[in-house]
Amino acid sequence: MSKIKVGDLVYNPMSNVVMLIDEEDDLNYVNEAYFKINPKDLKLSIDNESVNIYFEPPDNMAEPLHVVYWHIDEVEEDANVAISIANAIHLFYTNPKELLTKISVTKQFRNS
Repeated sequence: MSKIKVGDLVYNPMSNVVMLIDEEDDLNYVNEAYFKINPKDLKLSIDNESVNIYFEPPDNMAEPLHVVYWHIDEVEEDANVAISIANAIHLFYTNPKELLTKISVTKQFRNS
């Protein structure tokens, strides 16, 4: 595992969040449970019922780490969700680090 440094995106499995290490003080909270996320490792799955942007889990985790996930029911309830989906897919292809930065800290992964 590579050393975590300022500017890295990390996943904290204890709180189930991704966060940006944006200052030296953040490094005081990083421990061996955290792992560095490489935005290039994001995966996209689109089927007739859902859109899922996720990471394959590290060896010690069984479930994928869902960065963003939408089910067709959400779009049927509020068509504006489609804009968020389109933006996320666009960032997935053009700037995955920005996608992760936008959802970091405030977005909890949904493991289901």
